[in-house]
Amino acid sequence: MGITQSGSTRFGVTQLGYIGLRVSDLPAWRSLATDVLGMEAQPGRSAEELYLRMDDRTHRLVLTAGEHDELSFVGWEVPDAGAFERQVERMKKAGISISPGSAEEKAQRRVIDLAKFTDPQGFPGEIYHGPTMDGSPFRAGRPISGFKTGSQGMGHVVVTAEDPDALATFYTEALGFRISEYMEFGGGRIVFLHCNGREHSLALVGPGLGVPPGQLHHIMVEVNSLDDVGRAYDLCAETEVPLVLTLGRHSNDLMTSFYLKTPSGFAVEYGHGGLEIDEATWQVRHYTAPKLWGHNPA
Repeated sequence: MGITQSGSTRFGVTQLGYIGLRVSDLPAWRSLATDVLGMEAQPGRSAEELYLRMDDRTHRLVLTAGEHDELSFVGWEVPDAGAFERQVERMKKAGISISPGSAEEKAQRRVIDLAKFTDPQGFPGEIYHGPTMDGSPFRAGRPISGFKTGSQGMGHVVVTAEDPDALATFYTEALGFRISEYMEFGGGRIVFLHCNGREHSLALVGPGLGVPPGQLHHIMVEVNSLDDVGRAYDLCAETEVPLVLTLGRHSNDLMTSFYLKTPSGFAVEYGHGGLEIDEATWQVRHYTAPKLWGHNPA
């Protein structure tokens, strides 16, 4: 793939823009997203579809009802049509199969244009530009201070891979990600990558940590207040939402968070206070522990 990058002219995606999920229990997801996470639910194009807002965009999550729970797509944003065309052409020249999105797919994602690819582990990815802004203010599903999005995107996504280093090479060379750090503990290895000031927008978990390759591990969303995290933690106890990891603080991105189990089985990390990267001074790091405190199995 051999693609170079330098200074402000570097190629690549700029944020995690949206995620699409197929879910077997849409009502349970709606309740969790609004009543606990504080997202705003908006109707989709049919009763089988639900959009979840976190900011001034029409959505950050697209949920579609189905028999099985699975990751449908991960949308990576580029700034404009020119950047989109250059990114698609660069991937084609690197021998990556990438196809244009259909009119129906662009309408569902509410973007100007998109192109689809499948990464070497089999995860469905999309490059897009031109997200649609909502004309009305974000109305949280419960009282919260809001989500930290903007130029840092909707949060981060973590997937499991047979070879996380090889998959990281794909994302750095094909999509312009940069390595944030490596982490090894418990017999496993994780590679963390960033594409903006958020410490990582993507993480790749290797074998050895109890989850088979090819799985969605978790999605992280960040709120603007630690109190929002604490109240969500209490709400999980009150409404019997199962936890995966208790409240704790990560060693690498310094996020104070907890992990809850979604109706689809994978986790959502709900946190505050994540580290921001200064690209001019950042140095790749290596960690041998995932936490400073807490984050114990629930």
